[in-house]
Amino acid sequence: MIKICLSMLAGAYALHFTSFATSSDLVIAALFTAGLVALIGGRTSAAIFLAGLTLFLWQSQRVIDDRLDSRFEGDSMRTVVRVAGFPESSGDSIRFVVKPIADTRLPGRVRLSWYAAPQVPQVGDIWQLEVRLRRPRGTRNPGVFDYETWLFRERIGATGYVVNGKRNRLLQRDGGDAIERLRSRQSDRLVTTLRDRDVAAVMAAITVGTRHLLSADQWTLFAATGTTHLMAISGLHVGLAGTSACFLAMLVCALTRRPGNHVRVGLVTGWLIAISYSAGSGFAVPAQRATLMLSLAALVLLRYGQIRPYNVLACACVLLLAVDPLVTMMPGFQLSLLAVAVLLWWASRRSPRSGS
Repeated sequence: MIKICLSMLAGAYALHFTSFATSSDLVIAALFTAGLVALIGGRTSAAIFLAGLTLFLWQSQRVIDDRLDSRFEGDSMRTVVRVAGFPESSGDSIRFVVKPIADTRLPGRVRLSWYAAPQVPQVGDIWQLEVRLRRPRGTRNPGVFDYETWLFRERIGATGYVVNGKRNRLLQRDGGDAIERLRSRQSDRLVTTLRDRDVAAVMAAITVGTRHLLSADQWTLFAATGTTHLMAISGLHVGLAGTSACFLAMLVCALTRRPGNHVRVGLVTGWLIAISYSAGSGFAVPAQRATLMLSLAALVLLRYGQIRPYNVLACACVLLLAVDPLVTMMPGFQLSLLAVAVLLWWASRRSPRSGS
């Protein structure tokens, strides 16, 4: 499994280090050559490398094809959209991501700015808006934030702003899915219950993964103290939640003298809690990785097998790549997998060996 994971990662990352377009003839020729090598030479690693490269190429081209048609750039368009993310406020401006409803002119995800908005949009709201859009673009300078790459990996096909006027109106409140509504209500409840907005913002970030309430001053403080990573639901949070639930369930079974296998009850309980916690936090990439690893480990233990940590990590990585190849562009994917791999290596070095 480790060999499969590394070969697939190499294929997915191959296009990261080339400046050729995904539709370039050179890329297609390289793909064809790799296919011949895998087919004629019977090379399993080459075939898996090709699979990773093809998946990334296919997903990248889908994102590029979904971008706003150049014919609509700069034009005012009235459309109906659903707010797909928690809006972020910065002074008089509000930034948020929307998904169009039955409008083929627009890409699947659009990032909008709204200056002097009459009311703050909420996640799940359905709005009729008049917007002006352009295709994704941004500066790319060494050592600074690459805005266009961020737009690409977030699958945002257009950026723009809302034109203020009477055409903008709220059509439906709470039009999102159940998880989005739950996270939104929890954030609002924290703001209402806690008198200090800064404290409420931190609590919302570490409980349901909503960071839109954090102010610029707070981000500056977290960056200066090296605690920015704590403002996101990481794999550690998911692991602690699942493990704690597992041991608590086994303790309750033992105290109540419940018949049956207490370990199985604990494993299933911990697995359910981990999935619920990850879903409630928005399923960020580190949470996905942790949930997959816990699920695989629980499955092996339920079948009375022996856990091989590196294989579990490799299997989780392959599953993430198969579902979303663009995940390789996200820092959360790279840092999460690297951190777990280093911890596993360190644990294997420190663990007692037989005969030593």
